[in-house]
Amino acid sequence: MRATATNIAIYIWIRGLNTLWAELAQALGELPEGRVRAPFEQPYGVREFHVKDPDGCLLFFAERG
Repeated sequence: MRATATNIAIYIWIRGLNTLWAELAQALGELPEGRVRAPFEQPYGVREFHVKDPDGCLLFFAERG
């Protein structure tokens, strides 16, 4: 899995992105630098945050605006 994970990105569509971020923020803050991107607005109307797992797979947690 490690060999392919660096080429994988997964979108996870949710409702309540800010609530999820608030619940996870402390734990995500303990991850190594560069593994987390805080919530932000995309120009195409999606709010999201990113987490890179230990194998390099990029997880996008996203909510339509």
